Amino acid sequence: MAKYDKFFNSQKTIKEELTPEDAVTAIAVVTAAAESSLDEVDADTIADLLWDFEFFEELSEDDLYDAVDRLLAVADESGVGALFSSAKALLTGDLLLDGFASGVLMLVDEDELIIPKGRQALLKRLQEALGIEDSDAQEVIDEVIEAFNEAETLDLEEEEEEGEAHQN
Repeated sequence: MAKYDKFFNSQKTIKEELTPEDAVTAIAVVTAAAESSLDEVDADTIADLLWDFEFFEELSEDDLYDAVDRLLAVADESGVGALFSSAKALLTGDLLLDGFASGVLMLVDEDELIIPKGRQALLKRLQEALGIEDSDAQEVIDEVIEAFNEAETLDLEEEEEEGEAHQN
């Protein structure tokens, strides 16, 4: 059995109904769990990363945190693979790429702004499990990394402005 089969090849599904937002969030939860383990997944980290994702601009921060917590509980109860299968069933068209992007968010090294070699096999397996073409996957990866870069630049500019304000 391949390393990630239990996450991406499950025939099981969950009982709970998912919204499209839940499905995209679930892909982030599953990717984070596959990268380490469900016990090591930090809900706050996932929610913080997703919070800057344009897809979630309609949700409040509390709603997003609640959704991540709820999906972690579902994964714990029903299995990570079942959560993935149920989420994948809802993801079509642009939602599919949004789901993949949420998974990519979990794998980017924020300091280096790359997908580390140790996470590339998981990224490729996620791409395959979602049925995303290489060119589309690369475009999403590039967009996610660029978004991290823009956020980092914005943070640096804000720090500089704060520093200048304190000097005056």
